[in-house]
Amino acid sequence: MQVGDKIKITADGKTVNWKVPIYLLTPGHGNMKIAKSEKLGIYSTKALHLAPSTMSGYNTCPKASKGCKAVCLTYSGQGQCYRQGELYNSRVHRSRIGKTILLHEHKAFFFKKLKREIDNFIIKCAKKGTKPAIRLNCTSDLPWEKIKDPSSRKSLIELYPNVQFYDYTKILSRLNNVPENYFLNFSRSESNEKEVIKALEMGINVCVVFLKDEYPSNYKGYRIIDGDKTDLRFLDNKFFENHTGKGIVVGLKSKGWKSKKDLSGFVILPEQWKEIENIQKAVA
Repeated sequence: MQVGDKIKITADGKTVNWKVPIYLLTPGHGNMKIAKSEKLGIYSTKALHLAPSTMSGYNTCPKASKGCKAVCLTYSGQGQCYRQGELYNSRVHRSRIGKTILLHEHKAFFFKKLKREIDNFIIKCAKKGTKPAIRLNCTSDLPWEKIKDPSSRKSLIELYPNVQFYDYTKILSRLNNVPENYFLNFSRSESNEKEVIKALEMGINVCVVFLKDEYPSNYKGYRIIDGDKTDLRFLDNKFFENHTGKGIVVGLKSKGWKSKKDLSGFVILPEQWKEIENIQKAVA
């Protein structure tokens, strides 16, 4: 296997030949939200976009709820296009599906290529005077702390202790014994409220999606911060001076056309939290 080789994949209902790309990782400026982080000048970021849920035939999001699948980030940003009223984007979706198949069916090549890209990224960061940060689950939820490179028998997190890895996850068990250089944020869905509270009590920050960039004063009694100002989740506690020992809620504005019409409960609507706040005020 090498760059330029073709793999058969199915995307948007069509089977096509996908060429192995020059790069697996996307630079920070290729993602609107991550681009905001770049402006801080502290970290440079690279991201890996795989196909979410079962889009590729492999399940990369084992805890994805119905609401999560319906409004998935893969259909926002560069993955968002329209054709006769339907949401699609063959180019972006093919890339994500192809990379996912490459990981599962050509694992040794995938890791060899990914490690080379990370090595080059570290060198560029040193020249630029920034620290390297990598988000491996931009559109997936895989346990990268457990996925081993076939040649070294170590995870990428172990191989690169000086790189700050970070991700969002809905898998509560992943929050136990997380490597020091891998920061995980828990993510709320319409069906994991009990796990959300448990994570917050553990001191884990939790991302909650709201319809608009207008947030309630608190969520379930926990402080809310604006998570759209930067994507560097591992800096939230420092930037927002959270020294309570408990988690904080990272408020995120819904992204993409689908999320703005969500009624599953995944996206919290203004009328939902405003009603709760009015009750709280009345009781007080």
